Amino acid sequence: MPDSDGRTFGRESASDSLNSKNDDFHRIYPASIMTSVAHIFQDAIRSSSNHRKNTVALRKLHLRKGRSLEQEFCQCVLHILPIKKGNPEAERAVKFLTAYLDAVTAEVNGEVPENAKELADSLIYTLLTLLLKGFKAKDKVVRYRVCQIVGILLNPMDELDDDTFHIVRDQLMERTRDKEATVRMQAAIALSRLQEGGDEEEDKVIRECLINMLQYDTSADVRKAVLWNIEVNSATLPYILQRVRDVDAQVRKLAFSKVGDDVEKMTFLTVDERDSLLHNGLSDRDTNVQKSCLKMLCERWVPECNDDLIDFLRRMDVINGHAAESAAKAYLLANPSLTIPYDEETWSNLDVEEAFFLRTAIGFFAENKMEEELEAALPPLLHHSELLQRYGLLLAQSEDAEERMALSFILKQLLLTAEMQDFTDEMGRREILVSLRDMLSSIDLSKDNILIVVSILKTLSLNESDFTRIIIEVLYTIYDVDMTDPQSTQEADTSQTEGMDEVEKSVLLLKCLDIIGCVLECTEQDLRDNASMNGILDSFILPSLKSDHPAIQQTGLQCLSLACLLDKSLAQAHLPLFMSAFNDSRQELSVLALKVFFDLTILFGTDLLSDQGLLTELISETLQCDDQELLTLAVEGAAKLMMLRYLTNQTVLQQLVVLYFHPHTKSMNRLRQCLSYFLPVFAHASHANQALLQTVVVPCLQILIQEYAVSKDAMIQPTQIGQQLVDWTDVRKVVQFEQKEETMDEGLHGDMAIELLQAAVQEDDPGTQKIYCQLLNRLHIGIFVGIRRLCQIAELLCSFLEALPKNSPVLIGLRKFARFIADIEEDKLEHHDEEEFLEKQKLTVLLGELRMGLGGPQETEVGNEEE
Repeated sequence: MPDSDGRTFGRESASDSLNSKNDDFHRIYPASIMTSVAHIFQDAIRSSSNHRKNTVALRKLHLRKGRSLEQEFCQCVLHILPIKKGNPEAERAVKFLTAYLDAVTAEVNGEVPENAKELADSLIYTLLTLLLKGFKAKDKVVRYRVCQIVGILLNPMDELDDDTFHIVRDQLMERTRDKEATVRMQAAIALSRLQEGGDEEEDKVIRECLINMLQYDTSADVRKAVLWNIEVNSATLPYILQRVRDVDAQVRKLAFSKVGDDVEKMTFLTVDERDSLLHNGLSDRDTNVQKSCLKMLCERWVPECNDDLIDFLRRMDVINGHAAESAAKAYLLANPSLTIPYDEETWSNLDVEEAFFLRTAIGFFAENKMEEELEAALPPLLHHSELLQRYGLLLAQSEDAEERMALSFILKQLLLTAEMQDFTDEMGRREILVSLRDMLSSIDLSKDNILIVVSILKTLSLNESDFTRIIIEVLYTIYDVDMTDPQSTQEADTSQTEGMDEVEKSVLLLKCLDIIGCVLECTEQDLRDNASMNGILDSFILPSLKSDHPAIQQTGLQCLSLACLLDKSLAQAHLPLFMSAFNDSRQELSVLALKVFFDLTILFGTDLLSDQGLLTELISETLQCDDQELLTLAVEGAAKLMMLRYLTNQTVLQQLVVLYFHPHTKSMNRLRQCLSYFLPVFAHASHANQALLQTVVVPCLQILIQEYAVSKDAMIQPTQIGQQLVDWTDVRKVVQFEQKEETMDEGLHGDMAIELLQAAVQEDDPGTQKIYCQLLNRLHIGIFVGIRRLCQIAELLCSFLEALPKNSPVLIGLRKFARFIADIEEDKLEHHDEEEFLEKQKLTVLLGELRMGLGGPQETEVGNEEE
């Protein structure tokens, strides 16, 4: 590269003084430029401790000599360019340059020297003009150093003239696409110096370039550099927040530091953004990221709320959010001296955030076995019973939707707190029991609250029978089953009254079914040992299935499915009912029925079904449906059954493999995530699984190759798919297998080679044939494959090579595989019977034909196979 005098600089021009291991680094500045400036630089690179002294000396020299010093200064800077990153002397030289540019315009005795600003700007413009030539250098080290030094030069500049601004910006933006990550990183740092340096349109161009790097650059170091240097404003903040989900832990950690340091107030973020930040940070798998998020919480956000955690919670969404509880517990863990003494007035006048905080704090004390703090924070049982009654009554009387939501949430916190009581006070225990029983029968509770109430009732009950008795009393208090008997129903005066009665009865029955569902979720006892539960089944669950109301039917079916999980005979008796529900036109029933089939099969095994092919047919049919929810559910269920070896069907496995690579499932993240875990684990778990997978490889490839012809942009290439399938069926990668090693069939890829060759012979498209032949060279094949398989492979190769035209693109890959087979030493093959002896003789003849057709053992193939 030419310098200001027309000479060249670069790695070669400085090789004698910079790269020779025999030369000391003190020769970085040749004798031809050993002026005072070079002496100062030379002294500065020896140690960072003398930078201040040398900065003062260079500044005095610069002020005395003026612009005549610039050429010598540039020569010193140029000799840094070819030195690799990490060289200590070069890094000290860069550090000294940074220190000098910051100090040249600094005040001396309270005032800036005359012409200091003009001299500094002139020096920077001269250096920029010179360094612009290095942006397109062939040497990556030079490009790296140029971008690094340009960023340093831009740092002290208040503004650039338009021409220089546009030239520097364009060159830096081009370097942001450099193939070297270190160059891109320095270019991004330098480009960030130009932010807010032009008009709105120019700022937008720079901002979009940095955002693009922040989102899509493959190097974590580049993303970190952009993240740390990008300006925080309304346009960039959403992209900064996205980095808390970056794949690199250091980037995630830096994202929380960036938000904590540069976002002045947490109110600049929306409630959802605050919740997402804390949820992602506190649940991160990397402890350093968790610490960074905790630092942001404890040192910035909570102090912003005057160190009042309840005030902080008021700025979060404690009802629908995901992070409030983990944030509160993290803060309590970081502040162990914080205590929550019981205060009757506070408990009697709870709002949403106070109830949430008290419940969370009590839960934190219970989890960490802080017995003294727990005992001090819990309300007495009698007062707790009064609180439940009070807030339950307020909920029953409220008609405003928002108020009901708040009261329901407060009641839920009280119920969750009640679960942590020890119930040693017998009087308090009875009061709680009465309060919960009355609440369950007289108040319209949410499903979550019903489940908590039922769970506490079970804890308070003497045994399973006592628990069931309490529930039956509640159910009959709510809904008299005789109301469903038409003979006992009196005719109403008007049709309107009759209609209202039916609606009211339906609502009450639905509430009973919700309670029954929660009871069945909490019950583990076999139904055959609990006669009372059979009464509930006959009186409530089965009649609800005949209802005309869809909600009652669905809830009743859900209760029946839970009951079937407790009784195998009951499950067998109602399988036809679940099959009918699966075939129903309503999607909700189909999804529920499919879940029931999978749960019952996993719990009781495949012998639950009299016709075991019924489940396979059901799964296979569902795997072809268009409904995303049903399809995803079927994939998850089939994967579980195949891992448990309850299902070993080739058709189902083939469908799963095709769905994993098919473009139709590209947007189904849950389905793809399930299969991306299942397929490699299934294949490498046992040799039997690999053998099953091997049988579907070629059929899957044929389907996916056809799909690729019409959906190239939406799926990966068939060659990559084939390579993945070959890897999954490699017997060397089995982690755990059921058979003993000596009985494991190591020749599995031999069967795949035969199937690939047969498919290639039958295929007319040369492109598809080429894919099959490329995969042949990925297979693990040797004498362990066996005489029979090798004989079939050699026979197919001979016939296929003879049938192909000489200019076929398939020949390169096919001849390479044929050469590999021809090099097998057939003498090492052992035969155990006469049939194998005849096969071995046939193999010897076929291998001879192969070698002759390939031109002898020493011939090398022309061309390389496309990877």
